[in-house]
Amino acid sequence: ILEKCKEGKFNKQQAFQIRLGLQHELPAKTILKYAKPSYSFVKMLYMRLGYEHNLTEKQMDLLDTNTFSAEQLDEILSGFTHGLTFEQVQKYAKIKYTMPYMRHLRLAYEHGCTDEQVDFLINIIDDIYDWSIDPFEDNHTVSPYKTKTYVPEKSCDCGLCYVDDADTIAEIIKCFSIGLSIDDVEKMRQISRMLSDIQLMRFALTRGYSFNDIEVLFPKDKYGAYSYDERDVLFHALNLHLSPKSLSLIATSHLNTFQRIVILEGFLAGLTYKQVSVYAKPVYDHLQMFELKTALLDGLSMEEVNQLANPRLSSIDMALKRTEILKNTFK
Repeated sequence: ILEKCKEGKFNKQQAFQIRLGLQHELPAKTILKYAKPSYSFVKMLYMRLGYEHNLTEKQMDLLDTNTFSAEQLDEILSGFTHGLTFEQVQKYAKIKYTMPYMRHLRLAYEHGCTDEQVDFLINIIDDIYDWSIDPFEDNHTVSPYKTKTYVPEKSCDCGLCYVDDADTIAEIIKCFSIGLSIDDVEKMRQISRMLSDIQLMRFALTRGYSFNDIEVLFPKDKYGAYSYDERDVLFHALNLHLSPKSLSLIATSHLNTFQRIVILEGFLAGLTYKQVSVYAKPVYDHLQMFELKTALLDGLSMEEVNQLANPRLSSIDMALKRTEILKNTFK
């Protein structure tokens, strides 16, 4: 073998793979299986790695360098080296699956997902694309996506408005890992298929909320995904174990982050649902909400607070009127 290397029958990269095989003490008979000048460097690399990990010939056949990219081969090899069976690796070792999808399907098995759960994930992936169209083809005129994978949001800055992309598959795997069933995930997807929404639902379920409870987080007129800041407010509310009724106020549609924060602050300060509902309305900006919340915390009666609860009054006018009511109260 070394003589052939010296004769120049192998390029430097090929020769390097042969040297590594010798350094790693592979038998000469094994090295000769991949030490062929006609084999590409990549083919020699993965054949060497396969033999070093004691893969069977059947497993080696799946490491087809003519079919898969180097990134895909890494996922196939990792499946075998991490203890997956041939049948499990064969499920995701398909040219149509890009590396991120291969990785998530591999990790699904490594995290204990059943064949049925992996088949469920594969069905979701297969529903995304028309695999007959190459998504990397420059000249194709038809989108490879069967379904709309991005849901725009006018004011969304979360970057999580995606439906059924690779990250969503990863999130579903997390749902399975905490004990949720396929039926549970189907229920979640019926409520919303957006990545950020599924993350929010998983978090709520781990906090003891039911599916009926978490539906209040996604009002029917909700548009797009919550921003990162809005999700932080909702995560905080869920951590406080607020009632579904109270959560519904924070999740009211057409509110911005600042408005949701003022609503949450009301509950944190000890206001009741009835009190917070006075100002938890999109017609009030967050400054007006703040004044109404302050009025309630100052001990004004509902009748007195209703005198301030006029969207046409600016927050400054509300503050002045609240001060006047307080002065008359202490006269």
